Amino acid sequence: MEKRIKYLLLFVSLTVIAFLQSTVSLYAQEEIIPDAIAEKISGVPVFLYCKPVSPYKVLGKAEQRMEILLMDIEEYTSVRKKAELMVTSAKDRVKTGLLDNFDAILVDTESSKTYAITFTSENSLKAKAQQVRNISVFFFSKPVNEYDVIAKLPARFPKYDENGLLQDKVKSMINRALRKVKSGDIIKFDGIIFNPDDLSATIIKFK
Repeated sequence: MEKRIKYLLLFVSLTVIAFLQSTVSLYAQEEIIPDAIAEKISGVPVFLYCKPVSPYKVLGKAEQRMEILLMDIEEYTSVRKKAELMVTSAKDRVKTGLLDNFDAILVDTESSKTYAITFTSENSLKAKAQQVRNISVFFFSKPVNEYDVIAKLPARFPKYDENGLLQDKVKSMINRALRKVKSGDIIKFDGIIFNPDDLSATIIKFK
């Protein structure tokens, strides 16, 4: 009986060890490699079209409305000015007790919401760029890896795309660049860097 218990304990121990090893291996495989460095707006890191690599916790809304993503009829709306207003709004919410002190702001383009976040470990600007149609988008961020500039495109959008969301303009610019690839005007590219002041774009290919 005692011998059977020993064998059972040995089996359980080996099973637990195997599980822990597989879990560690899984986390190692899922480790996110940063490919972007976020920019600071009014002293606060803003993660737009990218997500922090360091673990973080959402504290609440950065602003009541997602003004940073709303585009006016003027197609050259400065997103930088909107970001500055967003940061000011978040700081005001801290002063009025609606929000705890935060480390950065995350703009979720999928849900069209802005969040104030605090890092739970390393306070870092490292980020993972969001992809649109398999193209890495850099907005208020710069690539980590070296690259060549393929082309520069001015901010020009279809008439129907002058209103709406920032996401619409980003997709429109990427589609425009992809059409240029199809027509042979430019070579295939990996990423697009947006100028937040006038929405012009730099098309890049990583080395």
